[in-house]
Amino acid sequence: MSEHDQDVHYQPRLSRREALKWLAATAAWSGIPQLGLAAPAAAGSAGYGTDPVLILPSHGPWRRLLNARQLAAMARLSDLILPPGAGQPLPSEVGLAEFINEWVSAPYPKQRADYTLITEGLANLESQAQRRFRKTLTALDAGQLGQLLDAAAADAKPEFFLRLRYLVVGGYYTTDVGVKEIGYVGNVVLTSYPGVPPHVAEVLEAELQRLGL
Repeated sequence: MSEHDQDVHYQPRLSRREALKWLAATAAWSGIPQLGLAAPAAAGSAGYGTDPVLILPSHGPWRRLLNARQLAAMARLSDLILPPGAGQPLPSEVGLAEFINEWVSAPYPKQRADYTLITEGLANLESQAQRRFRKTLTALDAGQLGQLLDAAAADAKPEFFLRLRYLVVGGYYTTDVGVKEIGYVGNVVLTSYPGVPPHVAEVLEAELQRLGL
């Protein structure tokens, strides 16, 4: 950590194992090709192969790349991008910044590209904070930070904002909290099977008859 980060104290919300489990849970929509979380890969590696190890190591398979200042900024930004519903925790409170840290640190082409996009975007926001408010990004109040975020969203090239929003929203709604908030009821064991609803059965029967089955 550099001297520039000495005044920032980011308190992690998740263990490394929990953050990696969260990352693994997003593999279906993320485009990560067959997460393999066993041995570390060399820099520039295409990935970990096609035989994932499902017992996640507590120390993690790769070095996390975001520093304390970047994590603190990420936590603040995520709370502005996705204000919680009534009674729901903030994205920062469920460890969204740690999830994004694992994401952009993963040694896959898509995640490497996201690392560059996210870190350059944060550096640009830091520069604007210094220029407009003479403060560091993490020292801004919610109103000032919101102004910078609005400007990033309205930028002629809003790739940073769009990608950050995608990661914040996508990450949050793969947590248990997010899944419950949207009312998803999958992956729940049924104690009984109610059968096919009559109106569905009628449609199926008509289609089977049409096919001569």
